[in-house]
Amino acid sequence: MGNALKYFRTIRGKIIFSFGTLIIVITALYAVSFWNVQALKEELDSILKRDMAIERESQLFARSISDIESGERGFVITGAESFLAHMEMAKVW
Repeated sequence: MGNALKYFRTIRGKIIFSFGTLIIVITALYAVSFWNVQALKEELDSILKRDMAIERESQLFARSISDIESGERGFVITGAESFLAHMEMAKVW
């Protein structure tokens, strides 16, 4: 044990100890960064899936509103009840 303490008191021992400590710290930081990046990727994927579903539903809703407006406008202009059928189908959404 005494020889080990004497070795770390030398310049060579201090340098090796310092580099060893740096390697351990850098490896730990790399591991933490890797895990954080993986967690970020998973969170981003879930957000994108949810946003795509919301976008799809929004487009369907906008299309239904447009169909309702078109059916109402067609009925008001022509008085033909066939336009009301399209409007009722759009209301189902």
